[in-house]
Amino acid sequence: MTLDQDTLVNGLAVIGAVTLLYAVVRVLAAIASWAQSMPDPGAGEDRPPAARAGAPRPVPASMPALDADIVVIAAAVAATLGAGRIVHIEDPNTGHAWSAEGRWLHQTSHRPH
Repeated sequence: MTLDQDTLVNGLAVIGAVTLLYAVVRVLAAIASWAQSMPDPGAGEDRPPAARAGAPRPVPASMPALDADIVVIAAAVAATLGAGRIVHIEDPNTGHAWSAEGRWLHQTSHRPH
């Protein structure tokens, strides 16, 4: 099967159009997200000036201090997916006990010859 020049040009045009459409949708989603995050100018006038200025809220004493890695991961997830929630973060060097136990059980289940 050979591709003639018209088929190749049409295929590249379709790829370009889909890429452009994707970029436009991403830009519109970013603009919509930005518009929703804008504070309402008339709201919050009954709050103290520090709270209206966007001062950070104090962290409750019951919340643990966040590790810098978790903060970076949360920021990357928020930038990539928008509003989201991280359910579980685990050290990559943990969790090998189950697989090691399974291998040990499998290897010791056979009779040696």
